[in-house]
Amino acid sequence: MSEHKEDKIKIPNEQLELLAASFFPVIRDFYKSDRGKKFWEEYLEKNGKKADTAAV
Repeated sequence: MSEHKEDKIKIPNEQLELLAASFFPVIRDFYKSDRGKKFWEEYLEKNGKKADTAAV
């Protein structure tokens, strides 16, 4: 049997940080929206956590 090796992509830390910084505003805006708030509440319910004790 032949082993399947996955090619690993190497991303320099600087590029990774820039990528994360570009996603952050979109993610933040999503969780501030009504849809994001509902999604967060459903997630907390599903995982047995309380909204007032979980960081948003």
